Amino acid sequence: MNVLKPHLQTTIWTLLRAGNTQREIERRTGVSRHTIRAWAKRFEAQATLQGHDVAYVEADSEFARYALADADERARLLKGWVAADLLVLDDLFLARRISEHAAELLQALVHQRYKLRRSIVITSNRVVQDWGRYLGDATMATTILDRLMHRCAMLEFEGKSYRLKEAAARLAITPDPA
Repeated sequence: MNVLKPHLQTTIWTLLRAGNTQREIERRTGVSRHTIRAWAKRFEAQATLQGHDVAYVEADSEFARYALADADERARLLKGWVAADLLVLDDLFLARRISEHAAELLQALVHQRYKLRRSIVITSNRVVQDWGRYLGDATMATTILDRLMHRCAMLEFEGKSYRLKEAAARLAITPDPA
């Protein structure tokens, strides 16, 4: 895993807090979106080491688990995710459309954490303009994004996936069997 050196973590955090855009951060630090995602995982680990309660959620699988759970299990899961000092929702909308239960869960999580002023890190390869389609409800998407964007630092990346670039590079150097 590619992890940022401490001075780059501090630099990126400082740039984020100063309102710099993702492009400015990439230009100033030379850090790719893959590295930033790795940094989010490192950020989670550092928060844990510093004594913060962190909940890491692979969004699609945990939201599906929530949808299948009974009422007591749902209450327990929601309570844990709301109570954590930091909630990391990884790969939100990986499967594109999420269930109605998952959409309601996301709205409840964001709303309750917003009221409590608790931090959320969300990683997704979907642009926020399409969230209404993935949630199945444009009004719900607006409500969620309104709360997320009010007090956030957002990094938005463009370009090809590093995995696709690496695969293309491997194919380009594969010798032809002659």
